[in-house]
Amino acid sequence: MVPYSAASRIKALEPAMQEQARAQDFMQLNGYRAGALIAGQWLLVAATIVLSVMADHVLAYLAAVWFIGSRMVSLAEVIGHEAVHNNLFKRRALNRQLELFWFLPIFESYDSYKADHDKHHAFLLTEKDPAYQDYERWGLHAEKPNFFWIWFVRPFFFFDTLYMIQVTLSGLWNDAGYRKRMLMFWAPIAAILFATGTVELFFWYWMVPWLWAYPALIFWSEVGEHYKTPAGKTRNTFGFAEWLLISPHNDRFHAVHHRFPRIPWYNLGKAHAALSAERLGPAGESRSFLGLYRQIAA
Repeated sequence: MVPYSAASRIKALEPAMQEQARAQDFMQLNGYRAGALIAGQWLLVAATIVLSVMADHVLAYLAAVWFIGSRMVSLAEVIGHEAVHNNLFKRRALNRQLELFWFLPIFESYDSYKADHDKHHAFLLTEKDPAYQDYERWGLHAEKPNFFWIWFVRPFFFFDTLYMIQVTLSGLWNDAGYRKRMLMFWAPIAAILFATGTVELFFWYWMVPWLWAYPALIFWSEVGEHYKTPAGKTRNTFGFAEWLLISPHNDRFHAVHHRFPRIPWYNLGKAHAALSAERLGPAGESRSFLGLYRQIAA
């Protein structure tokens, strides 16, 4: 017979144990869904380029730049992010070995992303957290930041492009492994571009989104997830702009991810709906891009 005190403790722990069991129900991996997600992003990029070229209009081009930038967000902050958590494929090695489909095209690497992301989870919103350091660099911790300028104007003026280029060049100079992988990936692509006369197309439809739209979208995404969270240290960012461009593929369910990082992206919404608020912990929430601005500017 279980002693009364032990039985009482077990009974008291039952809700938490049940919630943990329920969370595990959402942790099953599906490599086919991962493959479909990866292929889908590249098909969307290709289709966007074709439609923009066919339209031959400046507005179509600008829309293409920002939509392709959002697919870069998907490559880094959804696919790459899931890879460093080993949430894409059951065979763990594939999560690193296949980085040529998500990290290398945007001049990032599995190793550098994982190193920063591990710190982010371990030291959330402390000085050791890369996100906190980004907030410092972006001027968000200044005594009286001009939030309207920071949120609505500055992102459209290449405000973080130079830093991104510097990080890439530093990696090429200081990291032999990164330099080797980038050379192996980009050398044949460069040869194909020159051979087919598509260098200009590549510049306008890949480099411009990477230099302009991608840093801005990453900025809005990173700020939304943690900056000035009204409750806890994470924020769920709901809204059309988040769904389409800034936090695609359930990335907006950020509180669930921080509580249960082994839940893959396609189950985050279900887990958010199924698990109790007590189990997930306190979290902020925004319902639109403008609503998020109001929270950070308050």
